[in-house]
Amino acid sequence: MNQVYQWVDWFEELAHKIADNNQEYLVERAKQVEWFSPDYRWSDVPLFKYGDENVDPLSFIYTLASKRETRVFQSIYQNITDAFELTRRLDFDQSEDSFIFPTPSPINTHSGIQSEAKPELLRELFDTVVKKRETNEESLFNRALSVKGVGITNLTQAMFLISPRELFPTDNKFREIFGSRYQLPSKPPRFDWSIYQGTISDIKKNFECEFFEVNLWMYLISSKRLVQEKSCFYQLTIGEANDSLWNEWCDESYIRIDTPNTEFDRIKRGDVVLVRQGVSRNKGIGIVLRIEDKEANSIEKIVHLVWMNKKETISNTEYAAGAFSQAKEVEQIFRIEEAYKLNFEILDRFLSPDPTNIIEPEIGQRTNSTTQYPRNQIFFGPPGTGKTYAAEEVAVKIIDRDQNDLIDVRARYLELCEEDRIEFVTFHQNYAYEDFIEGIRPRLHRTTDGTNIEYELRDGLFKRLCRHALDKPDQAYVLIIDEINRGNISKIFGELITLIEDSRRLGSEHETHATLPSSFTRFGVPDNVYIIGTMNTADRSIQLLDTALRRRFHFEELMPDPSHSKLSNFIEGISLSAILTAMNERIAALRDREHQIGHTYFLHLDSIEELAACFKHKVFPLLQEYFFDDWAKIRIVLGNNDFIRERDITKLKLGEEFEEQGEIVYERISLNNEIWAEPEQYRKIYE
Repeated sequence: MNQVYQWVDWFEELAHKIADNNQEYLVERAKQVEWFSPDYRWSDVPLFKYGDENVDPLSFIYTLASKRETRVFQSIYQNITDAFELTRRLDFDQSEDSFIFPTPSPINTHSGIQSEAKPELLRELFDTVVKKRETNEESLFNRALSVKGVGITNLTQAMFLISPRELFPTDNKFREIFGSRYQLPSKPPRFDWSIYQGTISDIKKNFECEFFEVNLWMYLISSKRLVQEKSCFYQLTIGEANDSLWNEWCDESYIRIDTPNTEFDRIKRGDVVLVRQGVSRNKGIGIVLRIEDKEANSIEKIVHLVWMNKKETISNTEYAAGAFSQAKEVEQIFRIEEAYKLNFEILDRFLSPDPTNIIEPEIGQRTNSTTQYPRNQIFFGPPGTGKTYAAEEVAVKIIDRDQNDLIDVRARYLELCEEDRIEFVTFHQNYAYEDFIEGIRPRLHRTTDGTNIEYELRDGLFKRLCRHALDKPDQAYVLIIDEINRGNISKIFGELITLIEDSRRLGSEHETHATLPSSFTRFGVPDNVYIIGTMNTADRSIQLLDTALRRRFHFEELMPDPSHSKLSNFIEGISLSAILTAMNERIAALRDREHQIGHTYFLHLDSIEELAACFKHKVFPLLQEYFFDDWAKIRIVLGNNDFIRERDITKLKLGEEFEEQGEIVYERISLNNEIWAEPEQYRKIYE
């Protein structure tokens, strides 16, 4: 089997290992996996949230598949290989197309993270599918769909991964390709085993390929990963007696030619190859995935294909064509065959000409991304009001469509960062367009003669995120820009400041493109990209913010919250809420409301020692910055407690002229002074 499908045997072996052992075996081996990174344990994975007894094999497989898009993908799958002692090994040196299978969002990892778990039912369904039992499959499938958290998409995706030769995922990609043909209901009770089996039978009849082959081209086409330029049709004819060559091509998913042919040199990714045998036998349809030279200075080339249909038909019209050429007449012969009509309908719909060589949705096409959140928004307020946390929380809600009530937001946020669904950046004065969009960047190149500097055109953070979003238009992507007001907005965004507007996004009525100055490619911002900024008003007032940015963003103010649930009301009789309220009232009067102190400074304080450390090392430095070391004003903010004392300067002999001015000098007490631990000093702030 071609290496592109190496995951098939790997998942099948893993499924049989689990089916041949008990629940304890699955849990024990799953806990050996570093699911996030060495810093995070298995207990951080939502799969284990409701205990070992609620971990079922389908949820495990689904959770594993969700890690396909993470940065730690290779280590996780290597961990699984070792933990379950699999004989199949995955070759991670293959191209990015080598591991194409459904990659769900972990939020949908069905019963393993739901409160109404029925692991016994899902375990029984898993065993029935893997061991190919004939009994109860229909009943088990229909009952599984009734479990809270188990949906049509996630159930069929998981079942496909454990049985990729007999089953098929009816997910969003499936609906995008085949929706007009099957019109499947989106949820039970109308969807059941009989409808699912009827759909599978129809796919098998129409494409005569392995289901994992159909799934690959379905994902590549629907995500536009095969669309490079205008797709061309070619025909390849083999001799009547050359059945062994055709069988080789079917098994290895490639074609090859070893005679000089200028047409063969023009073939490219996304082109369609129509294979024939003799003058009347039509053998199959494939889409070019990549081209490989057999060896240096060799005329032989290997063209790796994704087989779309391998059903043989006999044409009523005999036509003799050369070994390899543009299809022309052969294309028309294939198009009139009933067996290939659905293939051409899909090819004509998705492999459209794209002269700009950029992946974009069609005009008027909108994604399924969450729409209740602004696509551009900024959280602003004084320091310590939870702006960054709010940005992270909203990012998770946007991506998971507000279905995250049962998970830890921080853990989920880290997971989405690993999947490249969320990107985080902090703006600063030196951050530039070249970092954000694209630019020429130096790269060290080590040679036998030493180290040289080369220059290359490199995509920036935002451009890379947009390309990910264009590849998967049914998913939301979020960019969090911390300290957005610290950067030079005109310098960083450039022409994209217009393109981020809702009305200018790709798919909108007035969608707009810009030609990037370095690569000369047309670029647009997809509508499934969300930008969340944070800005500290103590650092720079919102009134001073770049006007272009203010007009294009929705602003939400976050102020100190004295009633926050995690503020301890009584530490040895001290009310933190009262301290926060009193101090901020005085700061607003002496300075302004934008320089208040946020509630996060006082969260999770449970002892007088922790409170003292907070004041000494956090609150005081902040007040010094606010009031430019004006200790008299700081003393007022603190309710004239004993943290700041008047200093006797008469003994310093500064001279009569100074003493006559009646100056009062203040100083902060030593950090080692026991007064920091006196509760009454803190009560003085608000009493």
